[in-house]
Amino acid sequence: MSIQEIAKKYLLRTKFDACEEVIIPCKRGQIYDCGRQRLAVLVEGVSTRVWHSVLKTLLAAGFELRQNGDCEGSLSFDPEDRKQDKLAIKVMGAYKRKQLTEDQKAKLTERLRIARKSGCQAAQERPFAVLESSATGGALP
Repeated sequence: MSIQEIAKKYLLRTKFDACEEVIIPCKRGQIYDCGRQRLAVLVEGVSTRVWHSVLKTLLAAGFELRQNGDCEGSLSFDPEDRKQDKLAIKVMGAYKRKQLTEDQKAKLTERLRIARKSGCQAAQERPFAVLESSATGGALP
């Protein structure tokens, strides 16, 4: 199972890292594809105490240690094992995708229709930019 399939299955956000590879960003690091049909968690930016707690929890669940530092490291797991998937998502604090309600979708569609009708240049060239900026509350790029 690929990283995109896991993200779709559990409604998780994805993004590209510096090497243009797809990752799942998390509060404690990231989940990434480490090859050979395995995924891995990269724990970084945490205290030594948190790292050792995460390490102990994941090793007990059958994860394989790949790298071990003072306050960071990585462990790999089998993406076909549903228990390991869920544990990795929970322990790492993976970010969920935003799900719009039908009411929110209707409001955004109406906003796009009005923008197009008024001749908004951004709505003509990049219609989804209007929807994205509306969903995040930001200005158009």
